[in-house]
Amino acid sequence: SDDESSALPANVLKDLLTVHMEKAFQQARPYWVGVLVHGVDFGKVSLESFLQLQLKLQGNRRQIGIGSHDVAPADGIQFPLRLTTKDCAADPEVSFHPLFEEGPRPLSFWLRERWPQDQSRCNYAKMVDETRVAVLENRDERLISVYPVSNCGWTATRPDTRSCLVEVSGVASLERCDCALRDLLQFLHQGQGEGLQFQRIQVVDHKGRGGEVVLPHLDFFEELL
Repeated sequence: SDDESSALPANVLKDLLTVHMEKAFQQARPYWVGVLVHGVDFGKVSLESFLQLQLKLQGNRRQIGIGSHDVAPADGIQFPLRLTTKDCAADPEVSFHPLFEEGPRPLSFWLRERWPQDQSRCNYAKMVDETRVAVLENRDERLISVYPVSNCGWTATRPDTRSCLVEVSGVASLERCDCALRDLLQFLHQGQGEGLQFQRIQVVDHKGRGGEVVLPHLDFFEELL
C-alpha cells in the first residue's frame, strides 16, 4: 500500500482487506472507499444519529451513496468483496434482500414492481439502468448493496453491532467519497472516545491495480489517537 513502509498508528490493524472493482462497475460508479471498524459500541454513540448522518451526507444520492453493514454474523460479510454489475434480463436468478423488506426475491422484482411503488425508494430506483445494476457482492455472491437504492437486510447495522463496514461510493469524485467516509469515522470516534480499531480496505481494479493508494490515509487515523 501507499503506507506499507510506515509505522501503523496504534488504532489501525496491519492486515488490509480487499474489494475487487470490475470494469463495468467502474464505468457506472467510478469511486468506492471503505473501512472496517472494530469495537463499535452503540451504547455510547447513537446509532440513530449515525444513520441520520449517513442520510445527510448522501443527500439525493445522485453524487454519493453510503452504507454501514454489520459484519459479525457467522453467515455475514466475507472478504474479498466484489463491485460488479448485474443485468436483470441476463441474470434473472440474481436475488436481493433489501433493508426493511421481506426477502430475498429476484432483483428484477424490486426494480420493476416493488420500488417504483415505494415512495421512499422510487426516485432512487429511477437512476438504475437495469442492464448494468451496480452492486456490492459478498464472497458467496449474495448482494450487500444495490446502488444507489438500498443496502441489504441481512447486514443491517443494529444496536448490538460491534464490527461495522462503512462504505461510500459514487460518481462525484474520490475526494468527496473519502471526505464523507472521514466524517462518519470521526463521528464514531467522537461519540465513543476510545476502543475503536480500524481495518483499511484496498480497492483493486480489473487490471489488478489500486493497492498503491488506500484511503483514508494513515495521518487521518493518527489524528484520532
